[in-house]
Amino acid sequence: MAKKMLSKPATEKKPAAKKTAVKKTYTAAENLKRLAKSKILDAFIESTNCCWNHQAWLELCAEIEEKGYAPIDFDQVGLMLEEKKAACKGGCCCGC
Repeated sequence: MAKKMLSKPATEKKPAAKKTAVKKTYTAAENLKRLAKSKILDAFIESTNCCWNHQAWLELCAEIEEKGYAPIDFDQVGLMLEEKKAACKGGCCCGC
């Protein structure tokens, strides 16, 4: 005796869920290391000719946060920046 094959009712397939990139979070110390490897500080020093004011510093801080380096210790960023400034061949254009 042949068994009758019962067909399952047609079910509508659900669209596959979109895979979203999992955003990795970094610690402040990790972000400092990442920033040191980037060219952000070098580009800032070059664009300001090794001489910047407080407004330029604030803009740099905002750029660093916008590019995903938050949380970060901006005191340490300032120290890194001053070390790079001291290493500039020409030094500050204003003589400070």
